[in-house]
Amino acid sequence: MKFVLLYLTAIICLIKSEAISTNDENPKGNTWAVLIAGTKDWENYRHQADICHSYHILIENGVKPEHIIVMMYDDIAFNKQ
Repeated sequence: MKFVLLYLTAIICLIKSEAISTNDENPKGNTWAVLIAGTKDWENYRHQADICHSYHILIENGVKPEHIIVMMYDDIAFNKQ
């Protein structure tokens, strides 16, 4: 449940940022995003994968990488499963 609330908060922040953008030449130039995966371990890998996928989608749509804040555990690479 916490993950859903955090994810929705991040989406709302992204939409709000898009709505108040004042840069007419590049409207996505002022867009900021906060991506949060609130779970860890192999059982919840899908949450971390969703955040990584969201990051790439934002980049593909013109959001600057330095305007994307990602918070997630880095515990999958060396997981024994």
